[in-house]
Amino acid sequence: MHKNRAKFLVSGFLLAIILIAVVIAVKLPSILVHADNPTTTYNWKQLKIGGGGWITGIVAQPTTPNLLYARADVGGLYKWNESTQTWTQLLVADAVPNPTPSDYQVESVATSKSNNQVVYAAVGITYDFTNDTPSGRILKSTNQGKTWTDNGQRWKINGNADNRQESERLVIDPNNENIVYFGSRNMGLWRTTDGGQNWTQISQVPVVYTSGDNNPAGIKFVAFDPTSSVVNGATQRIYAAVAGSGVYMSNDGGNSWTNIYPTTQTIEAGDIGSDGQAYFSITDAHIRRYTPSSNSWADVSPSGNPNYLTVSVDPFNPQRIIAGTSPVSGGHLYRTTNGGASWDTLNISLASPNIPWITNSDESNWLSVGNIIFDPQVKDRLWFGQGTGVWRADGLSGSNIAWNFVSKGIEEMVSTDLVAPPGGQPVNTNWDRQGFYHASPDQYPQGELMNDKFSSGWNLDYSGQHPQFLVNVVSDHRFLNPDYSGYSTDGGKTWTPFSGTSTSNDRFAGNIAVSATDTNNIVRLPTYGRAPYVSTDRGATWNPLPFFNNVTGLHVQYYLSQLKLLASDKVDGSFYIYSTGGAFYRSTNSGQTWTQAASAPQGGGDGWVFSQIHAVPGHAGNVWSSTAQGGISYTEDKGDHWTKIAAIQESHAFGFGAPLAGAAYPAVYANAKINNQWGIWRSGDKGATWDLISTAPAGIYDNVQVVTGDMNVAGRVYVGFSGNGFVYGDTGTAGDNGGNGGNGGNGGGNGGNGGNGGSTGGNSGNGGSTGGNSGNGGSTGGNSGNGGGKGKTTLNPTADRDDWAADAGSLTYLNASLYTNSYLKFNLSSVPSNITSAKLRIYRNDVGQGKLKVTVHQVTNDSWSETDASTLPGVGSTITTVSSNKTGYIEIDVTKFVKSRLSGGQVSLAISTSVNGWSGFASRESSSNQPQLVITTN
Repeated sequence: MHKNRAKFLVSGFLLAIILIAVVIAVKLPSILVHADNPTTTYNWKQLKIGGGGWITGIVAQPTTPNLLYARADVGGLYKWNESTQTWTQLLVADAVPNPTPSDYQVESVATSKSNNQVVYAAVGITYDFTNDTPSGRILKSTNQGKTWTDNGQRWKINGNADNRQESERLVIDPNNENIVYFGSRNMGLWRTTDGGQNWTQISQVPVVYTSGDNNPAGIKFVAFDPTSSVVNGATQRIYAAVAGSGVYMSNDGGNSWTNIYPTTQTIEAGDIGSDGQAYFSITDAHIRRYTPSSNSWADVSPSGNPNYLTVSVDPFNPQRIIAGTSPVSGGHLYRTTNGGASWDTLNISLASPNIPWITNSDESNWLSVGNIIFDPQVKDRLWFGQGTGVWRADGLSGSNIAWNFVSKGIEEMVSTDLVAPPGGQPVNTNWDRQGFYHASPDQYPQGELMNDKFSSGWNLDYSGQHPQFLVNVVSDHRFLNPDYSGYSTDGGKTWTPFSGTSTSNDRFAGNIAVSATDTNNIVRLPTYGRAPYVSTDRGATWNPLPFFNNVTGLHVQYYLSQLKLLASDKVDGSFYIYSTGGAFYRSTNSGQTWTQAASAPQGGGDGWVFSQIHAVPGHAGNVWSSTAQGGISYTEDKGDHWTKIAAIQESHAFGFGAPLAGAAYPAVYANAKINNQWGIWRSGDKGATWDLISTAPAGIYDNVQVVTGDMNVAGRVYVGFSGNGFVYGDTGTAGDNGGNGGNGGNGGGNGGNGGNGGSTGGNSGNGGSTGGNSGNGGSTGGNSGNGGGKGKTTLNPTADRDDWAADAGSLTYLNASLYTNSYLKFNLSSVPSNITSAKLRIYRNDVGQGKLKVTVHQVTNDSWSETDASTLPGVGSTITTVSSNKTGYIEIDVTKFVKSRLSGGQVSLAISTSVNGWSGFASRESSSNQPQLVITTN
């Protein structure tokens, strides 16, 4: 997201109040991702938009072709895949320890020249650099981002603050993967010499910080001289650019530092050529070159004195340098081929063959700069991290740089709303680029909603009786463009602006609703706590509603706001408004007059940020409300009486979709906390029961801002994030085959019943593939048992529990993950000594965590109790590890360990998995598929 890209054009005072100040007072939930197992299996895919947010930095591994990483200010960290020409998100729930949404604000990334597997990322967000406790962290990967570790140290980091672009604060010694430097914003320069296990502050490089500054630049970047000598495995010459102090240099591997260029300016970016010459772009409108051999400086700036925000030296030719300002548009990109003695002013052209909306927008008017780098392996190639994604250019000798948009896989839109009305396709709104109509969720859209302008879309609604009629709110959060709000008569394919004039002060942002019975009748609820307006002529004129002049708790807009306080009935012509001050209002005469209802839904502490109301499709007078800690409630009589959903402890967003099979009431989808578990939940029976769909849809654990269903595809749900666009989920998975019939017990009893068949596949989506067929049923009864006293003996546990939940011993499931163990205890007193095999059988309930490995551990202390987690012993040696990619029994050979425990009459085992997220296994309390220890004797 590039909400600050116009910072040189407009005052940010009012915007700061709206977007920043209130954020400090809101404590977002710490979302626990490795938690209860989803009870409904979903397939997740990205709702394709393409790009959308600010790629603030790109780094290339110097020795491996096509190994590049792109960091985003609100959207995480991506890795380039040359074979598919796509980027892959690396910050996913199963890869990151203790995942938290602030990880997606990536401040810096570093890759190792000496070991191409190693990459570091500095992530986090700090709102108050003076008073906040450090919470940002530096993640490390030793497998190119497949998995990450966290050493526990914390810094004040903000990947979405000013000074987040250009060169990198985090760098790895090119000759030693264990030496890493991190230049922080207000905590100084830090170094590790043991691969990130321990960090030490370097006191000779100053901390320049003024109390109260919440956008400190600090140490803007650190860079190594590629021509430097190496002593004891450490590169000797290093530069650190300290905003407000100068350029510091070390010639002894970081042991001592000297300020070689004192300045009160900010050194925006820097690069060092293969000849040792160092180039720095400085906010005094200069590019300066440092020659360490002579300890001399030269001004090598292009003429015109703009603010240069990026400078990059060609690794194949140190005399060729690219410099750019913001925006990088025609006349703002420069090239020298003689080390800065003279410069060419370059033109640019743009192409986006795969993501068409980009070149159908006005993006070319303002190409904000993240950074520009030369490819270290491909001659004459540039990479450009920019406000909507990544661009690449080949062939750099001419007067024109031809940029190609290479951003497939990057989805960094900040979501605000989405509707999928009956008979229509999904339409969304988002920050920066209005929103999009999706002819197919798997195809990139052609263009923005209203026009090609940079502006933000805030809210959508459709007419309940005329669902092809949509309205939207599109207002520029920079206050530069006029209000572009309007209506569509064809489901969102084309749009017409409201003809009534609007300024940023009277009807800016907020919510909008259109009557179910009269598409000329529209109500707008602006932000800033302003009273609503009503139109009866399709937006040609707007009349204020003075009834609300003294009502408190109306709309307040800011970055993470999910407020939807206005709704239209989806059957009759009524309108509804909820005030977070604790009142519910309705109009039954086209929004002309309003009354306060007899009661209101229960409020919650953060309701002024997260409250929403939505009218139920097909049910007149039915309105649901979520109010953060107040949970979710609904009314069936336009607000006179409210029923609270007892299961929901807290909710931040919700919406409706087509009824599930056999139901008449629309399905409800919510980002909610139920049983102390945050996640995406679904109810098909009017809130009586809830299924957990996902704790991290498509692996994304970002803050959720939008949740809604699809009125055409039963079971489909859309989830919008605060920096990762939208994903959608369907239940079209083919059912698993039923398990084989169980074997009989001692004495040759009848075999057990066959396993249950797989679940039926979900309905196909519009234009999508047909859902999976139901699984084959299990075979009829199992084989008869062998003779009594011989053959197979099947034992169930006498105790089982995991080491997480306090009540785990009484639950019908066991949780296991990389960090959570499940314990099982079996009584061996009736087992003969002539054992030939012992196999543990545990039943996996779901595939929410995908393919994983299950490890069984020895437990040599059998005195634990399933009712008391404090009695659980530590796990011992690994017995074996097996792979699992589907539901059903997993069988593991534990013969040797069971034999060793026979004399004690008991055996205890523990299981864990290879992923962070919890996987569920049936416990002994389950009505079916309990754990088994199958003993075979001579």
